[in-house]
Amino acid sequence: AGGAIEVSWTGPDYPEDYLGVGRADASGAAQWENWVYTRDGDPATLVMPSTPGDYVITYFQRQDRTPLKQIPIVLKAPEASLTAPAEAVAGSTIDVTWTGPDYADDYIGVGRVGADGAAQWENWRYTRDGNPAELTVPPLPGDYVITYFLRQDRTPLTDVPLTVLPAEASLTAPETAAAGSTIDIGWTGPNYSEDYLGLGLASASGSAQWGEWVYVRDGNPATLTVPDQPGEYKIRYFMRQDRTIIAEETIIVE
Repeated sequence: AGGAIEVSWTGPDYPEDYLGVGRADASGAAQWENWVYTRDGDPATLVMPSTPGDYVITYFQRQDRTPLKQIPIVLKAPEASLTAPAEAVAGSTIDVTWTGPDYADDYIGVGRVGADGAAQWENWRYTRDGNPAELTVPPLPGDYVITYFLRQDRTPLTDVPLTVLPAEASLTAPETAAAGSTIDIGWTGPNYSEDYLGLGLASASGSAQWGEWVYVRDGNPATLTVPDQPGEYKIRYFMRQDRTIIAEETIIVE
């Protein structure tokens, strides 16, 4: 299933005649789940559907979708396996060793247990990018699965569980500061690429949570400029992935 085969053919080769593959019991347009024009050459390269089972390959005259000839083919399930850590810290990068068909644009995704649709791959890597695949762990703790997906129809072949543990961080900062002044903030945290410390009103949401900010890579302690307006503010450690907050402290600007 999902593989590409060569199909030799003879036929009238009228404009837009094609070879199609579909379920043995299919009718209508389902008779050609995948297809290729005869004008594209002989033999024709035809990609098989992604689900195992009994199929037929048919020569169709384009006029009235008229079938001229067909032969049966049995599609077998492709084999795949994954080896990955059972646990990982949120936001970290893990190595996932895999075996599988490695068809064009196959990929390995990680998503919540029970997720469906695109939520099954919050983060992902193409198999073509190497083995093991370097997969970034989602930023929120919980129970996840890592899955090998055929690109065709986003078909899952195999999966393994992954428990995501919280990323730990802490902040050390003054409890008060004068408006417009500069403060030093001590921090601990995962220091992933482009993690940053942000300073915004305690009631702020979205990007207003980091009206002032500094990358953690720029040093420890980090230096931040205090806003000009007095009030209650929060200093927050943000993981770059999904702007996830993993630590915060209150500061009163006077």
